[in-house]
Amino acid sequence: MKNNKTDPVSVISAGLFVTGVDLILFAASFGLNLYAAGFSHKGIVKILRNSFELAAFFREKLLNSGTAYARKKDYLENRRRDLVLTRAGRERLKRLLPRYRKNRPWDGRLHLITYDIKETKKEKRQQLARWLAAHRAVKLQKSVWISVADLSRELRQENLIYQDEGIVLISSLKSSEGIGGKTVQELVEQWYHLFELNRRYDNLLLLFKEKKFLTKEEKFIIKMRYLKILKDDPQLPRQLLPKNWQGDVVYNYINQLSIEN
Repeated sequence: MKNNKTDPVSVISAGLFVTGVDLILFAASFGLNLYAAGFSHKGIVKILRNSFELAAFFREKLLNSGTAYARKKDYLENRRRDLVLTRAGRERLKRLLPRYRKNRPWDGRLHLITYDIKETKKEKRQQLARWLAAHRAVKLQKSVWISVADLSRELRQENLIYQDEGIVLISSLKSSEGIGGKTVQELVEQWYHLFELNRRYDNLLLLFKEKKFLTKEEKFIIKMRYLKILKDDPQLPRQLLPKNWQGDVVYNYINQLSIEN
């Protein structure tokens, strides 16, 4: 298994992509042929070096083999002198990339998930923990998780409320109650690291304000950075976000980039 901390593609994309094929397809969605741009011109390599400090990883072999594989799988096709995404390539990207959610309903409660699953059923405990993490629940301590969403229906649908293997309990508390003298907003900011996320959004926003015109290469880098932040963003209900939250502001800029592209 690859170590994502040192894997070239993971480093290049700041953890957004795992395979070179996906990185190449994402670039193609901006009209960029990374193989040609990387070795016929200096622009894309310079941008990658400045953005992620990884020029040493950006190897011809990686791009050549990834591009060849994408063409073989019909993710890319030649159109005149350009390599463009096919429908299959667009569908692959669509499944892979995180999406911004405009509608974020909330019932005004925090939902506590606790479980007591037998030691002999370690695999069941791990399966439940992975599922909770994937659904943006936060682990408070061993076998105790909290979520801003009511996951009870999904847990039942996925058959994760076990009977023979142990017990899973779900309880809730009103947003006005708080825990340990802290308000729900304070707790959520701490659990989901919203201050750090907002700082990352703010830094990205500065790139838009510094330059009036962005090249295709710069749009590619900015969009990749944005999607990495969005992947880490739990996209909480707006009632729980800080007043100076920059996520929606950055989304509007990114959306404009997509329209222009």
